Amino acid sequence: MDGDPSAGAPHSSRAEELLSLLDWKRRVFALYRDVRNAPSPGEGWRRWRTGRDALFRDHAQSPLPPAARAGFAGLEYGDYDPDVRVLAEVEPASRAEVAIGASRTVISLPASAISYAPFGDSVFVVTDLKDPAGKPYRGVRQQFVKVGAARGDQIAILSGVKPGEEVVTSGVFKLRNGAAVHINNSVRPANNPAPKPQEG
Repeated sequence: MDGDPSAGAPHSSRAEELLSLLDWKRRVFALYRDVRNAPSPGEGWRRWRTGRDALFRDHAQSPLPPAARAGFAGLEYGDYDPDVRVLAEVEPASRAEVAIGASRTVISLPASAISYAPFGDSVFVVTDLKDPAGKPYRGVRQQFVKVGAARGDQIAILSGVKPGEEVVTSGVFKLRNGAAVHINNSVRPANNPAPKPQEG
């Protein structure tokens, strides 16, 4: 039986990812504005190329894989031709505000710790119990939980488990409420937020 005494490890929110994406959009909009303000169409085209290459090379939201950015020499473009320009009117859009949720720390557990059931998901918390004769023993208490997003082998626990509680992380299908347990942490289940497939 495995227990996880480190319940309460931080499970980062997606706020930073959203901020980075919004920054990408802001820079693209700024690039369009810079192109429109160029003194000539040819200069606007050069600004467009330079700005796009910089975004692809340096920004965290670049579609280029990180390994390809170091040697990135620029995107392929055709030669500038004023005869293929397209003219259009640009109108400002209405202003909008985007609310970004504040980051928070939640408990994360290996997926193997969760017992899924139609009537509710639960975990088994290791605690001190007493048998009918009043003799103390180490056993488990089934605790219903509210699960959140998954990341790799980890599941966010939004409620039901307190930081520092010891939770059974394998063999939960064999347990029942009040069962006595012997903890063996020599073998731990997968608990990687970013697992990679093993190469055959």
